[in-house]
Amino acid sequence: MRGIDLIIALFEQQKADIVELLGIDPGRVDVVSGGYNELCFHSGEVEDEGGAVQILYAGKLDSSKGVPWLLKSLKRIRKPWRLHLVGAGSGPERDLCLHLAASHGDRVMVHGVLSHEKLGGLMRRCDIFVLPSFFEGLPLVLLEAMACGCRIVTTDLPGARELFAEPHPHMVRMVELPRLETVDKPYTTDEPLLEARLAEALEKSISDVMNGVRPDEEYIRRITEPFTWEKIFLRIDAVYNRAVQER
Repeated sequence: MRGIDLIIALFEQQKADIVELLGIDPGRVDVVSGGYNELCFHSGEVEDEGGAVQILYAGKLDSSKGVPWLLKSLKRIRKPWRLHLVGAGSGPERDLCLHLAASHGDRVMVHGVLSHEKLGGLMRRCDIFVLPSFFEGLPLVLLEAMACGCRIVTTDLPGARELFAEPHPHMVRMVELPRLETVDKPYTTDEPLLEARLAEALEKSISDVMNGVRPDEEYIRRITEPFTWEKIFLRIDAVYNRAVQER
């Protein structure tokens, strides 16, 4: 790997890790990021369903993604909400998530796996997207959700911090992670702390929706536009051209 001409990294922290691991010149590593399909994930007019605030999680039904703690945190929220769970899992982890989801009755809808087109349509119907994960690279699903007009509640991960380096008081809320015993597992004693922090962030975002605070379209455009497939392709193309010119 040290003999590779140029390396593409997803985000700055990954670049730093690559440089340290391989002991190479940082100039040989370009941060390009990943991209999202703007044909599937975009804003659009949807009918206001009224009633409960619509919350969406999309990803693996697994403890490493924080799903059990998300479902437990919702029991602390008294404001009207409805959660949509999109994704699949396996074994005891999935069973735990489905058991906790069932404990909320019809306030949690389990969709299974959806195509990008259907997921984009569901995102446009939802008010808040939540990602309570303990470990992610560059979480493109946050960009997809924001491009569809969702407010974001996410754990304070390096990739998420890089995406939302420009803070916004109503569009993005970062949830501080508790101490982690492993890369994707908190200490058992700290689980209630995470539930409380998630509940607090969600409750604030739910209040924004109920109080009529509209999504900031200009902020959404600034954050998401650099990550469309077209823009990412141009950046990858530039890296290849530089590699050819320097040989």
